Amino acid sequence: MFLAAASAVALGAQADAAVITQHFAVTATGFEADAPVQNASGVFSFTYDNAAFITPISSVGLKITGFNVPFDREAKFSFNKGNDFLMVSDNITGLTAFTVSPVIPGFGFFLRHPGGTPEIQSFLYSGNGAIWHASQISVQRVAGVPEPASWVLMIGGFGLAGAALRTRRSPLVRFA
Repeated sequence: MFLAAASAVALGAQADAAVITQHFAVTATGFEADAPVQNASGVFSFTYDNAAFITPISSVGLKITGFNVPFDREAKFSFNKGNDFLMVSDNITGLTAFTVSPVIPGFGFFLRHPGGTPEIQSFLYSGNGAIWHASQISVQRVAGVPEPASWVLMIGGFGLAGAALRTRRSPLVRFA
Protein backbone atom coordinates (compact mmCIF):
# COMPACT_ATOMS: atom_id res chain seq x y z
CA MET A 1 0.00 0.00 0.00
CA PHE A 2 2.77 2.43 1.02
CA LEU A 3 4.83 1.52 -2.04
CA ALA A 4 1.90 2.16 -4.39
CA ALA A 5 1.21 5.55 -2.80
CA ALA A 6 4.88 6.55 -3.00
CA SER A 7 5.00 5.52 -6.67
CA ALA A 8 1.89 7.56 -7.47
CA VAL A 9 3.34 10.62 -5.77
CA ALA A 10 6.67 10.23 -7.59
CA LEU A 11 5.01 9.74 -10.99
CA GLY A 12 2.73 12.72 -10.45
CA ALA A 13 5.65 14.94 -9.50
CA GLN A 14 7.59 13.81 -12.55
CA ALA A 15 4.70 14.53 -14.91
CA ASP A 16 4.35 18.11 -13.61
CA ALA A 17 8.09 18.88 -13.72
CA ALA A 18 9.17 21.34 -16.42
CA VAL A 19 12.90 20.77 -15.94
CA ILE A 20 14.11 18.24 -18.48
CA THR A 21 17.44 16.72 -19.50
CA GLN A 22 18.18 15.82 -23.10
CA HIS A 23 21.27 14.23 -24.64
CA PHE A 24 22.37 14.72 -28.25
CA ALA A 25 25.25 13.14 -30.18
CA VAL A 26 26.60 15.69 -32.65
CA THR A 27 28.92 14.92 -35.57
CA ALA A 28 30.17 17.61 -37.96
CA THR A 29 32.24 16.79 -41.06
CA GLY A 30 33.16 18.33 -44.39
CA PHE A 31 35.34 21.13 -43.03
CA GLU A 32 37.78 23.05 -45.19
CA ALA A 33 40.84 21.01 -46.19
CA ASP A 34 43.23 22.81 -43.80
CA ALA A 35 41.01 22.32 -40.71
CA PRO A 36 42.91 20.52 -37.94
CA VAL A 37 39.84 18.48 -36.92
CA GLN A 38 38.00 16.99 -39.89
CA ASN A 39 35.45 15.00 -37.87
CA ALA A 40 34.14 16.99 -34.91
CA SER A 41 31.99 14.96 -32.54
CA GLY A 42 30.73 14.79 -28.98
CA VAL A 43 27.72 14.26 -26.75
CA PHE A 44 26.00 17.34 -25.39
CA SER A 45 23.64 17.00 -22.42
CA PHE A 46 21.30 19.84 -21.50
CA THR A 47 19.21 20.31 -18.35
CA TYR A 48 16.82 23.25 -18.61
CA ASP A 49 13.32 24.48 -17.79
CA ASN A 50 11.21 23.57 -20.80
CA ALA A 51 8.36 25.81 -19.58
CA ALA A 52 10.50 28.97 -19.46
CA PHE A 53 10.34 31.18 -22.54
CA ILE A 54 14.10 31.82 -22.36
CA THR A 55 16.69 30.02 -20.26
CA PRO A 56 19.47 32.44 -19.27
CA ILE A 57 22.95 31.89 -20.68
CA SER A 58 24.75 29.52 -18.33
CA SER A 59 27.19 26.64 -18.05
CA VAL A 60 24.99 25.11 -15.33
CA GLY A 61 23.04 22.26 -16.87
CA LEU A 62 25.49 21.69 -19.75
CA LYS A 63 27.66 18.59 -19.84
CA ILE A 64 29.94 17.85 -22.79
CA THR A 65 31.58 14.43 -23.20
CA GLY A 66 33.92 13.18 -25.90
CA PHE A 67 34.07 16.51 -27.74
CA ASN A 68 37.25 16.62 -29.81
CA VAL A 69 37.36 20.31 -30.78
CA PRO A 70 39.67 22.50 -28.65
CA PHE A 71 38.22 25.62 -27.02
CA ASP A 72 39.69 28.02 -24.45
CA ARG A 73 36.65 29.40 -22.62
CA GLU A 74 33.88 27.82 -20.57
CA ALA A 75 31.13 26.40 -22.79
CA LYS A 76 27.63 27.75 -22.15
CA PHE A 77 24.16 27.29 -23.55
CA SER A 78 20.80 29.00 -23.71
CA PHE A 79 17.32 27.66 -24.54
CA ASN A 80 14.90 29.88 -26.46
CA LYS A 81 11.40 28.38 -26.40
CA GLY A 82 9.91 31.02 -28.70
CA ASN A 83 12.36 30.22 -31.50
CA ASP A 84 12.66 26.54 -30.47
CA PHE A 85 16.44 26.26 -30.27
CA LEU A 86 19.35 25.56 -27.97
CA MET A 87 22.45 27.68 -28.59
CA VAL A 88 25.83 26.26 -27.54
CA SER A 89 29.15 28.08 -27.63
CA ASP A 90 32.15 29.08 -25.57
CA ASN A 91 31.47 32.73 -26.49
CA ILE A 92 27.75 33.55 -26.36
CA THR A 93 27.31 37.28 -26.96
CA GLY A 94 23.53 37.68 -26.67
CA LEU A 95 20.23 35.87 -26.38
CA THR A 96 20.44 34.63 -29.97
CA ALA A 97 24.09 35.13 -30.94
CA PHE A 98 27.58 33.77 -30.42
CA THR A 99 30.96 34.85 -31.77
CA VAL A 100 33.74 32.63 -33.08
CA SER A 101 37.12 34.34 -33.41
CA PRO A 102 40.03 33.05 -35.51
CA VAL A 103 42.43 34.20 -32.78
CA ILE A 104 40.93 32.22 -29.88
CA PRO A 105 40.06 28.50 -30.18
CA GLY A 106 36.31 28.18 -29.87
CA PHE A 107 33.10 26.70 -31.26
CA GLY A 108 29.39 27.31 -31.60
CA PHE A 109 26.18 25.88 -33.02
CA PHE A 110 22.39 26.19 -32.88
CA LEU A 111 20.37 23.05 -32.22
CA ARG A 112 16.83 23.60 -33.56
CA HIS A 113 13.74 21.64 -32.45
CA PRO A 114 15.28 20.00 -29.36
CA GLY A 115 11.88 18.63 -28.30
CA GLY A 116 11.04 17.24 -31.74
CA THR A 117 13.31 16.18 -34.58
CA PRO A 118 16.60 17.93 -33.74
CA GLU A 119 18.71 19.56 -36.45
CA ILE A 120 21.82 21.70 -36.61
CA GLN A 121 22.08 24.11 -39.52
CA SER A 122 25.51 25.59 -38.79
CA PHE A 123 28.54 24.32 -36.87
CA LEU A 124 31.68 26.47 -36.56
CA TYR A 125 34.98 26.17 -34.76
CA SER A 126 38.11 28.29 -34.77
CA GLY A 127 41.76 28.60 -33.84
CA ASN A 128 45.19 29.00 -35.42
CA GLY A 129 44.01 32.17 -37.19
CA ALA A 130 41.08 30.62 -39.07
CA ILE A 131 37.40 29.72 -38.77
CA TRP A 132 36.14 26.39 -40.14
CA HIS A 133 32.57 25.56 -41.21
CA ALA A 134 31.05 22.07 -41.39
CA SER A 135 29.21 21.16 -44.60
CA GLN A 136 27.62 18.03 -43.14
CA ILE A 137 26.13 17.88 -39.64
CA SER A 138 24.21 15.09 -37.99
CA VAL A 139 22.52 15.12 -34.60
CA GLN A 140 20.84 12.23 -32.84
CA ARG A 141 19.02 12.04 -29.54
CA VAL A 142 20.70 9.52 -27.23
CA ALA A 143 19.58 7.95 -23.98
CA GLY A 144 21.14 9.39 -20.87
CA VAL A 145 22.82 7.57 -18.03
CA PRO A 146 20.72 7.68 -14.86
CA GLU A 147 21.96 9.94 -12.08
CA PRO A 148 23.22 8.28 -8.87
CA ALA A 149 20.14 9.51 -6.99
CA SER A 150 17.92 7.67 -9.51
CA TRP A 151 19.84 4.46 -8.93
CA VAL A 152 19.46 4.85 -5.15
CA LEU A 153 15.69 5.34 -5.48
CA MET A 154 15.33 2.40 -7.84
CA ILE A 155 17.36 0.02 -5.65
CA GLY A 156 15.54 1.25 -2.54
CA GLY A 157 12.20 0.57 -4.26
CA PHE A 158 13.25 -2.99 -5.07
CA GLY A 159 14.33 -3.44 -1.46
CA LEU A 160 10.99 -2.20 -0.13
CA ALA A 161 9.07 -4.42 -2.55
CA GLY A 162 11.16 -7.43 -1.49
CA ALA A 163 10.66 -6.66 2.19
CA ALA A 164 6.91 -6.33 1.67
CA LEU A 165 6.78 -9.73 -0.02
CA ARG A 166 8.84 -11.41 2.71
CA THR A 167 6.74 -10.08 5.56
CA ARG A 168 3.40 -11.27 4.18
CA ARG A 169 1.57 -13.28 6.72
CA SER A 170 0.44 -16.71 5.68
CA PRO A 171 -3.28 -17.34 6.08
CA LEU A 172 -4.29 -19.01 9.30
CA VAL A 173 -5.72 -22.50 8.64
CA ARG A 174 -8.29 -23.82 11.12
CA PHE A 175 -9.62 -27.30 11.26
CA ALA A 176 -13.06 -27.98 12.71
